[in-house]
Amino acid sequence: MRLFPFDTQFCRASFILREGQDEQLIQLEAGTLEFDGPYSVLEYVIKDLKMERNLAGTNLTNSVSIEAKLGRRLLSVILTSFVPTVILVLVYKDST
Repeated sequence: MRLFPFDTQFCRASFILREGQDEQLIQLEAGTLEFDGPYSVLEYVIKDLKMERNLAGTNLTNSVSIEAKLGRRLLSVILTSFVPTVILVLVYKDST
């Protein structure tokens, strides 16, 4: 996110129950995803959260993935990057 401040990033986590593990006790299913934390953390923002069933691999029955869509607050990027640069350029031009 540092190199591309206006970009949107996707973070994906997959949970897989491998074959041979006790599948009678554990069943991974996609359902509703509840996030209790703040959606805005300093300069980052969680834009979207999804949970879905994975259909890739040999074991199709017990795999779930969670995807988070992350972005940045544009005002934070402007105030911490562009405004100080413009001020420094103006001070330099005024002093020469």
